[in-house]
Amino acid sequence: EPWSEGERTRLLAIAEEVAGRFLAEGRTGRPLLWDVRWAQLRRQLGRVLDRDQQLRSATGVSPVAVELVFGDDDNPPVSITLATGRTVSFKGIIDRVDRSIDGRRVVVYDYKTGRPDAFAKVAQGIETGDLTARGTKLQLPIYALAARSRHPDAEEVQAHYWFVGRQGEGKTIGAVVDERV
Repeated sequence: EPWSEGERTRLLAIAEEVAGRFLAEGRTGRPLLWDVRWAQLRRQLGRVLDRDQQLRSATGVSPVAVELVFGDDDNPPVSITLATGRTVSFKGIIDRVDRSIDGRRVVVYDYKTGRPDAFAKVAQGIETGDLTARGTKLQLPIYALAARSRHPDAEEVQAHYWFVGRQGEGKTIGAVVDERV
């Protein structure tokens, strides 16, 4: 469903509250620069909601979890057994997990505020089935395994970096995480 005007207003009210706290704590820097940055941040929040609405509409999924923890006292880690027989375990926090209404698809999003070109090797590797950029970027497959453990009945799990920052323009980089990945 689209974001309502009330929800958009509420988001800006929350942002105003946090910004006010930062301002009171002296964490915003020089007033003139803060005013410019604050205007940019408000516009960016609207763009993130717009892009979120587009993604959910295009993929037919909606959020089922935010800041999903794995590998703590209450949630098992993601464990992978290497060819040598050694097991490596991971813990982390997934920014967001979406699921289709029919439950068949799960989509993991990891928010990034930087530029997508830092992940160019991942983008190139997707075309050849290498979501890990030759083993240098393991985050998405690990997050996908954690999401699959929470949703074992899902037929497909995707994992994406979502560039929510000003320079990322809402771009996503990711793919289906299957047995080959």
